[in-house]
Amino acid sequence: MNTALSKALKKVQDSYRSDNTMSTVQQCRKLIKRFSKNVEPYLLLASIYQSEGNVALALDVLSSAYQKMPKNLSLKLRYGDMCMQAGQCVRASKVYREGVTAQPDQLAWRIRLAAALQESQKTTDEAIEIYQNIIAQQPSNAVLHYNLGTALKRQHKFNETVAAYRKAVFYAPEEIEYRMSLCNLLFEMTKFDEAVVEGEELLKRKKNMPEVLDMLYYCHKKLANFPESLRFAERLTDIDKNSPGSMSALASAQIAVKQYSNAVETCRLALEKTPTNRRLLADQSIALSFDKKIKEARHIFDVDKLLNITTIDIPSDYESIEFFNKAIIDHVEGHPTIRFDGLNHTCLGGTTSDEIFVSPLGPAEHLKNKILEAVTQYRHSLLFDESHPWLANLPEQDTLNLSGWVTRLRTQGYQQGHIHPTAWISGVYYVHLPPISKEAPTAGGIEFGRAPSYYPDGNQGATKLVRPVGGTLVLFPSYFYHRTIPFDANAERFTLAFDFRKSDLT
Repeated sequence: MNTALSKALKKVQDSYRSDNTMSTVQQCRKLIKRFSKNVEPYLLLASIYQSEGNVALALDVLSSAYQKMPKNLSLKLRYGDMCMQAGQCVRASKVYREGVTAQPDQLAWRIRLAAALQESQKTTDEAIEIYQNIIAQQPSNAVLHYNLGTALKRQHKFNETVAAYRKAVFYAPEEIEYRMSLCNLLFEMTKFDEAVVEGEELLKRKKNMPEVLDMLYYCHKKLANFPESLRFAERLTDIDKNSPGSMSALASAQIAVKQYSNAVETCRLALEKTPTNRRLLADQSIALSFDKKIKEARHIFDVDKLLNITTIDIPSDYESIEFFNKAIIDHVEGHPTIRFDGLNHTCLGGTTSDEIFVSPLGPAEHLKNKILEAVTQYRHSLLFDESHPWLANLPEQDTLNLSGWVTRLRTQGYQQGHIHPTAWISGVYYVHLPPISKEAPTAGGIEFGRAPSYYPDGNQGATKLVRPVGGTLVLFPSYFYHRTIPFDANAERFTLAFDFRKSDLT
């Protein structure tokens, strides 16, 4: 760097330190014109824009410099990193690949290239291969094992992800992020006993982590260690008594150890602050029911008034609802992006998909429109009741977003009792069900109001079982517990579930 440029850059930096950003930017622009063959003015201007939170302008500056000086390696590295920050991973991978070609012995380029490649499903295989090759040279590098695990998780190779995360934890046992990722994945895989072990290790390193306490409360509840579940729920509420999540955990844990009156009071206090929390509404109805306050429980869980069952119209270009439903199945099976290999706590003996209402919609567009029409009619049929927490606070329909997914259950498959706590209105469209058996007429049906298995046997004040047929559409408040009844038939139960949520999930 020549002396004139060095002095000019120092002057610009001094100007920026004096908080004169506009003047600094102008000075940088002048330096770029004056020293157009030098990379430093570009890097300084990009840094200023980046520090001001304007990633787009920083990227434009570096892109301009990169076009003029494509062989400058420091610029190439900075440009690739800025592309990653801007979420332009394809562009970043191109830049990093050039760096690998220019400096094949520098692992930093390959590590960055793998990080960019793993962001796209199409190139994750290459990212995994790069990580594995580098790990062969640096087997004790915890970062590489962690990054490999993250790439494997994107491919839903969860057991391999666990192995990679465990190695990252082994080589960097004090790194909270690595152990937290391992803990969360074990939790998602319903390996609750293993998640408890990792969660306890996390608490040794950082005493009161709310997310870990919440997870341990839930894991112990699922493992039927109810006193331990209550202990962690109490620790969670000690940290933040104003959190609806912690109060809901406490109420749930109190119900599990049969402290019903305490649970009723916990829900009452929490709902005074957050009257629309769907998890608390579900807990309150169950606690009231167990506490023999059936009338109050049924006021919240008013299944006769709030459960809606209807059928959809057959599109004009289909001979019957069976033909339309077959088209839905074919559409899902042939869709270029819909996948079924994710994790789901409630689905046993089956699989659930990711988002169903994605382009191309095909016959799902008609179904989407019919769901929207049905929800509009459903809302119009509801009588406003200011004493009812859900009815009195139901958001306007245009503030809710539709999200849907497919559930496929095999023989003896079922879904455990659950609610949809981030949604307001939920529903199920029945595409294909196993045949009705005289010996088990309810098999394959859906039951509302039954408390989950980790509670003592009870309900939300009542229960209602529905045995729908193909073409049936069922709508209900999202805090209604619901489960499916296992079936023995050698057939598939194919349903499309959906939620209407607010974007901020409140």
